[in-house]
Amino acid sequence: MEMNRTTVVYYSLEGNSRFAAETAAKELDARIIQLQPEKEPPKKGFGKFLAGGGSALFLKNLPVKPIDFSVDETDRIVIVYPIWAGTFAPAIGWFLRTYALKEKQVAAIACSASGKADKSFQKICALTEKENLDATLSLVNPLEAKEETKRRIREFCGKIQ
Repeated sequence: MEMNRTTVVYYSLEGNSRFAAETAAKELDARIIQLQPEKEPPKKGFGKFLAGGGSALFLKNLPVKPIDFSVDETDRIVIVYPIWAGTFAPAIGWFLRTYALKEKQVAAIACSASGKADKSFQKICALTEKENLDATLSLVNPLEAKEETKRRIREFCGKIQ
């Protein structure tokens, strides 16, 4: 029997992306890896936007705690992340620049308050040298509508299984 070789990689500051990642991993029977910056940005106030948004906007490669991950041990990667300053969080940028994913199936779930994730999907395509991602999903405040979020993630997972 072939083992499911799907990995869900996520970064979450406030829990929305964690919820989406855990839901997708359960649906896909996938391994899950949390990216944790060596130094977390502030969770509230102006510092949150300055530290997190600025780092994301300028694609700063902030150090991330070591993870147990090998590109060779997975066929499909689902990347789950919050939108910061119109793009993905710096931890996701670190992951995309650290691992060569061109030969892998790559899908993405973005979590935001605005629902505007298209630029982040395009940046993931650029960093993975792909024309398109296998599937994308933009979620608005996933924790505020958990059942609807789960339904949308189930649909998303159905597209990539």
